[in-house]
Amino acid sequence: QLGLSSGGTDNTVLGSVHRYVAELHEVSWLTTAEGGPHNTVNVFILDLDETGAPTSTVLYSAMAVENTDMEWNVHTLPSPVETPNGFMIGISYAGFAGLGTTDPDDDYPFTLNTHYYATDYTNGEFGTVEGIGNPDLEKPFMIRAFGYSFGETGVSPMVFGQPDPNHNLEFIANSPVEVKA
Repeated sequence: QLGLSSGGTDNTVLGSVHRYVAELHEVSWLTTAEGGPHNTVNVFILDLDETGAPTSTVLYSAMAVENTDMEWNVHTLPSPVETPNGFMIGISYAGFAGLGTTDPDDDYPFTLNTHYYATDYTNGEFGTVEGIGNPDLEKPFMIRAFGYSFGETGVSPMVFGQPDPNHNLEFIANSPVEVKA
């Protein structure tokens, strides 16, 4: 799991970046019991900038969302959230967040420039997990987004906001991304 050892605030966000144009319908995550119980967490969907990095621009937030430690939690968005620049899904907790991680494997590899944190997202300063410099922390976060994917950012095979009505919601997974300078 990951959280700030010095204690997080409602503005301390941990999460994963997805560089896909999408329409999101659900967010799911798992918190551990460390630092808990976490009876509620805050859920965020943040915008990305032109380089694919997270910003302080909030596309969606929900405060005090019910949470059960050591179980997958699902938050259904009240209305779809469109992410034309890609998105970061994250949670915050006033204390040690305990966002679950998993050992990297073929289905969930650890991908550089994907797992981010901010001690205060409102200032727009984010760091990557690998930037902490501890290889033991380089594990994929257990946080997921569900919705319609319209392709990688900058690529839209269909008109955004007009999904194929026969298209099912799909899991938007982390995939290797090269950050362009």
